[in-house]
Amino acid sequence: MHKTPEHHFLIRIAFLGFRFHGWQEQPGQRTVAGMIRKTFRFVLPDTPVKILGAGRTDARVSARDFAVQVIARAPELPPFGVLADALNENLPPDIRVNSIRPVPPGFNPIRDCASKTYRYYFQTGNHPDAYWTPFVGFLPGSPDITRMREAAPLFEGMHNFRCFTASPSEDKKYVRRVTRCRLGVGSPMDGVVAGKDPEGDTGFTAHMLEVRAPGFGRNQVRLMMAALAAVGRQELQPETLVKVLDEGQGWMSDSIVPASGLHLMHVEFKNGTA
Repeated sequence: MHKTPEHHFLIRIAFLGFRFHGWQEQPGQRTVAGMIRKTFRFVLPDTPVKILGAGRTDARVSARDFAVQVIARAPELPPFGVLADALNENLPPDIRVNSIRPVPPGFNPIRDCASKTYRYYFQTGNHPDAYWTPFVGFLPGSPDITRMREAAPLFEGMHNFRCFTASPSEDKKYVRRVTRCRLGVGSPMDGVVAGKDPEGDTGFTAHMLEVRAPGFGRNQVRLMMAALAAVGRQELQPETLVKVLDEGQGWMSDSIVPASGLHLMHVEFKNGTA
């Protein structure tokens, strides 16, 4: 009996997470995976499709570059360019397919991930700018940004991130390697805004934490950001942070920064697979 061929490919997507309840499908919730699956059913109605994302994102978290493995069973598929156009014509405007590339049958976007780069954008002050709330987090008051910038590289290297993982338990992996953690300035619109406004600029610059690692625990970047905010408010000393990262205990944040400021910027795979 003739077996229908399987087509393995990877789509790179961008999405604004403010109106979504994260990536993973959940009953009764609007999720990015749910919209992707629904759109494939419309574009390829007679083709069984399996999808697997390169990890999870929480509600309101956005992505400039998220990767989704697709396995489609069909005699043939439209050319990737045609398929990308069809998906984009039917997806909501806050999800966009940027590219489609073939991958080998043994590829897995979670197992074969080499690194992920996140950025957390945030404002400070008495109140947030309402216009930027879907893209940028808010830290009330006036934390010492210089102290935060100097403390950020302390996260780099191999450390115990138990205090920076949501719902820690004994059976979880906490020793992880962070290859980059730096605080600077930027805008979530960098590289997106075409042209300038009548005033001559994009009108907004935020503080920005950039973190890169092969993998992350749940809420890890947001809890790292909360720790740096505590450093900026003089509630956590850098030497204490070093000890916490070494021992995996000794400090826990009593709050977490808003999810809307977190953006997945890039997913890189081993051996340049995709």
